[in-house]
Amino acid sequence: MNRRTFLKTPALALLATLPTAKAKSIKLQPVEKPGGTGGAKKYALLWSATKCIFCGACVAACNAVNYGRDKTPNTTWGWPQANTRIVEVSHGRAPKFVFTQCQHCEDPPCVYNCPTGASYIDKKHGGVVIIDYNLCVGCKYCLASCPYDARWINGDGLPSKCHWCFQRVMEGKPPACVAFCPVGARDFGDLNDPNSSISRRLASAKAVYVLLPEKNTKPRFYIVEE
Repeated sequence: MNRRTFLKTPALALLATLPTAKAKSIKLQPVEKPGGTGGAKKYALLWSATKCIFCGACVAACNAVNYGRDKTPNTTWGWPQANTRIVEVSHGRAPKFVFTQCQHCEDPPCVYNCPTGASYIDKKHGGVVIIDYNLCVGCKYCLASCPYDARWINGDGLPSKCHWCFQRVMEGKPPACVAFCPVGARDFGDLNDPNSSISRRLASAKAVYVLLPEKNTKPRFYIVEE
């Protein structure tokens, strides 16, 4: 399915019910711009507060690509079932709405608190935080330890989260939310490649933010103003 075809599908009818989650503890704070080192791949995702028009195509794309056959409501933030959502954050003097999802932290509490090793960092493939369902016992320790509320329980009673559409990435494709954004508000790529699109956009951005930097999880979901 290409972008033009997707944007004409009934999936977009779901967008009238886009959930907005308020989280009192979530703060948006500026950070230093990450720079490429030329080392091993280090994937990251960028969301532009400047370019996003909040059309919800990213939510619909995530729902269609990852959950098209499962209509069980997302148990954490409601319908549509997807791994990205809008949250209200503290930013300066007034609240601001941003998209968020799994931060794929370099120091992820979900990994450190998983008793079976089901949650782990795939260091061979850009540092993506993965759930191995062959090891997961559904204890929900990962949900309790995630400060971003990025995980939720699916219809099988197991945790779900954004995995950056890992299979697509392995095929050389961007995550669905990036691929189907009609205005280029999202980007994905290797932070350690200074010539990657995401590295160039981060370098040229007017401001770069992350959520909850005080948690010291080193998130790799960057919010930018361009």
